[in-house]
Amino acid sequence: MIFKILRKVFMILKSNFIKLKYFILGSRISFGTTMYLHKGSKISIGKGVRIGKGVLISILPGGELSIDDNSIINFGAVIYVAKKIKIGRNVHIAHYSSIIDHNYKLDKSGPNFEKDLTTQEVFIGNGVWIGANALILKGASVGNNSVVSAGSILSQNVPSNHIVTNERSTKILLEPLR
Repeated sequence: MIFKILRKVFMILKSNFIKLKYFILGSRISFGTTMYLHKGSKISIGKGVRIGKGVLISILPGGELSIDDNSIINFGAVIYVAKKIKIGRNVHIAHYSSIIDHNYKLDKSGPNFEKDLTTQEVFIGNGVWIGANALILKGASVGNNSVVSAGSILSQNVPSNHIVTNERSTKILLEPLR
């Protein structure tokens, strides 16, 4: 398994996306993802991390992604990094969830993907559960042992030990865990 991963890393290196010194892997990793690591990006993956098939990770130049020990990212999840996303230990990210730390400004001609990028770091604490189809946007922070329910759209800070639910997609409710 590790040879397949290294083969993919070297294939990426040949295409001049990353330098190997910025790619840090822990032990006991399960890896079935597509990664776009642009030159100057950094990624750190801790011990026992499992990244499912169909996961898409894209790190733009200067972006940093850190996934701590024993975290799980399930099928179809998407992580786009322009600045920094930190995912803590024992985090479970359900299928088809997305974490994005940036967006583009719009003008009359539409988005300009070469400039006008606005970014804010995203932090996911330890022991967090992110439900299916949840969307975590730039500037959001999820405290330790919190739950982001399925289908939620989150762009704010959530304290530790809370549940985030969307009520009719217009209002976010925070409830303490019992």
